Amino acid sequence: MRPVFRMMVMPCALLALACQGTKGDKGDTGATGPAGPQGPTGTFSGTATTPVTFSGGTTITGALTINGQDLFTASMQGTYPAVLGYGGAFGAGHLTCGAPTSIDLSATISTANAGFGEVIFSNQGIFNLSQASGPGASTCANVCVGPLTFFLNSPSAQTIVLQGYMDNGPSKIYVDGAVQQTVSTTFNQGVNVPAGAFALSLVSCSSDGFSTGLYLTNTWITTYNLSIDIDRTFHRNGK
Repeated sequence: MRPVFRMMVMPCALLALACQGTKGDKGDTGATGPAGPQGPTGTFSGTATTPVTFSGGTTITGALTINGQDLFTASMQGTYPAVLGYGGAFGAGHLTCGAPTSIDLSATISTANAGFGEVIFSNQGIFNLSQASGPGASTCANVCVGPLTFFLNSPSAQTIVLQGYMDNGPSKIYVDGAVQQTVSTTFNQGVNVPAGAFALSLVSCSSDGFSTGLYLTNTWITTYNLSIDIDRTFHRNGK
């Protein structure tokens, strides 16, 4: 009798399952590789969520803007600064002997240029810069302090009203360096200003002693929708 051979075939799937071991643990993460080369200079556009961090020697060319505003200008909003200039004709700081007939507010530095000096900050135009002179002023019959100049922008030609005190005078209010009004002691005075950029200057004078009052008491900058010309106040780059 011929013997009978039988062959059993096991499905591949079962064979593979029977031979597969358990999954091992994940190995440790390798060290961070070296940084890639710096990419080409580009221009950022779009939006950024604060805080924004600049690192790695970031170079910014030109004005950095957020929401269309120069960062310096944006940071100065709400401070309402003015420039307390030096008259150059008295030699006692901000004191002069008599109010000038006109004020030089150009970007050229000179002893008579009132556009350069110390920055003071007001509350929407309110300030107090009353002064007392030293012995050097004793020969002057009309001691003045100033000029204090606000560099401003107006949405339209309009008449603004300034309220405050400038000594018994004659004290002067200037627009773009030219005398527009003469006032004394407590005043409530209209001043005509042009549309666009302009400068408003104040010089307070005393004819009966060596102390001079100079202050405004109303929020005239915001009341008349004026804005500070930040670039002209601080930068003076040929403007």
